Amino acid sequence: MFNIVKFEIQNNSGNAIEIKESDFSVLTCDKVFEPIQGKLNFVPDKMPEIVSIESGKKYNAKVVWVLT
Repeated sequence: MFNIVKFEIQNNSGNAIEIKESDFSVLTCDKVFEPIQGKLNFVPDKMPEIVSIESGKKYNAKVVWVLT
């Protein structure tokens, strides 16, 4: 089970898109998070990039909050 995470991402035209926890299942966040003892912890030195599984598009992302 993933933590509840809220992202703010930029689309191709530079507008912010909010990704809520309900959308999290369609995203992979391996470059933003590392699993540590069953939790996903923010890794700030990694490129914050999320990938939409449905479209395959990559977005730069800012983590707004993480609940662990």
